[in-house]
Amino acid sequence: MHDIKCGIDLTTLVVHVHRYDTGKDKFIDFEELKHMMEKLGVPQTHLCLKEMIKEVDEDFDGKISFREV
Repeated sequence: MHDIKCGIDLTTLVVHVHRYDTGKDKFIDFEELKHMMEKLGVPQTHLCLKEMIKEVDEDFDGKISFREV
């Protein structure tokens, strides 16, 4: 289990990741993550969003795949 910083936990990401995959490509990219965090009422800084992706991104493609969460 990943320990995500910046005031949000992985459980929250898992619950909402499908809902905010606007590209329907089974990935959450930076913009989708930003939008998701804003809609959840916990907007994050650019740096924090990058850190969240980095923390979970096992294949280093700069996105969060459904498999990674």
